[in-house]
Amino acid sequence: MAKKITLDIINAQGTSLVSAKKIYIRDNKIAMDGNIMGTMPGQFYITPANLYKATKLIDFAFIKGAIKLLKQGKKDYEAELAAEEAKK
Repeated sequence: MAKKITLDIINAQGTSLVSAKKIYIRDNKIAMDGNIMGTMPGQFYITPANLYKATKLIDFAFIKGAIKLLKQGKKDYEAELAAEEAKK
């Protein structure tokens, strides 16, 4: 059985600030179930207006860099899965 996937948003010291367990659309908002600082569970929302505002913060260099990071993330994740399988 595959390990449950979480998305961690960390600070510069490597401490997890938010751990996302599920991201979905609810009531015309992007919703996320997760924990703040590892202990406080909650639901977090991004409204359509804030999602639009977020696009104003993104430039072409970010998009290029994000694609590169996504490819690297896929390789890293596949390596993690292979290492887990090798332990079994």
